[in-house]
Amino acid sequence: MSDTTSRTETREPQYQCCIDLQKKQGLTSLGLMSNYMWHNDPRHLAFLLSRYKFVAKMLSGREHVLEVGCADAFGTRVVQQEVHKLTAVDFDPVFVNDANRRMDERWKFECRVHDMLEKPVEGTFDGAYALAR
Repeated sequence: MSDTTSRTETREPQYQCCIDLQKKQGLTSLGLMSNYMWHNDPRHLAFLLSRYKFVAKMLSGREHVLEVGCADAFGTRVVQQEVHKLTAVDFDPVFVNDANRRMDERWKFECRVHDMLEKPVEGTFDGAYALAR
């Protein structure tokens, strides 16, 4: 019997990119809130991502978009694929710090702490959205 846990190549060459990416940068973390969803109600994570997909289609091609209440910003990338620039804000520094800590250079966007009840977000935006968790 062979030890399948120590394999470094897949049996199907078209999937070797998955192993190569893991070796290069490790596995991606879901984030604080998304991880909780995955462990307690995986369907909820699917609903969240479908909401991001809907928003991405609506805002496609926009220059600068604002996400209000981004939490761990796990789904933000879905919208980011469709817009030129994205800024995400949340009033909770725990979630913003988590999002910034996990941010991938390839998918970099501005994510900062901001309380919408105190004052408007600085900057000019041609689209904005807020998604319920």
